[in-house]
Amino acid sequence: MSPPPIDIRVRGSSRAAAIEGNNAKDAWKGEREASRSGITDSKVGVADALKKGERGSMVINQLRWDSKFGGLINTLTITGTVTIGTDEAYDVEIGRQSIPHYATHLATVGRTVPVVVSVKRLDKVTIDWPSAAMAEPGIGVAPSTERSWRKPSRRPPSVTLVSTTYSSTRRGESFWLTSLTSIPTMRPRTR
Repeated sequence: MSPPPIDIRVRGSSRAAAIEGNNAKDAWKGEREASRSGITDSKVGVADALKKGERGSMVINQLRWDSKFGGLINTLTITGTVTIGTDEAYDVEIGRQSIPHYATHLATVGRTVPVVVSVKRLDKVTIDWPSAAMAEPGIGVAPSTERSWRKPSRRPPSVTLVSTTYSSTRRGESFWLTSLTSIPTMRPRTR
């Protein structure tokens, strides 16, 4: 059996669907017109970077996690070669990066991604992940298999300290206190 047809009513800029059913109501709800199609991500900061910069492209050379404060903070650093128009290419290192969920398939070494470069500071580069994902959507594609860009999945090794103390109260009662403390250790750097 096919589903019943849905009637769409249009009044000015408002649209409503009239659906037949037990608890459906015939009502109007205003919707905005879509300003543009595609991915709009305000967290990436491409719109702000375009105000003071110009477009270019970058070839990703390396993706690496840097560990700070004994493994408490992990940051992603991306190094690559940037080209703006017909200018000579130069190497740049971009720290504290996060790859959006819609662009995880694009994080591979050797891939060319669009960037926005500041006119005053050529080392200030913003990767345009929305444009890269629109050019290559990755529908049905698994995230990048390169483990080098992903956050380490296991916790750093730690040492557990056990301390036992004897204590007594004013009433003459005595007891033993045992406390366990886990302290993360530094992992040896591998290159």
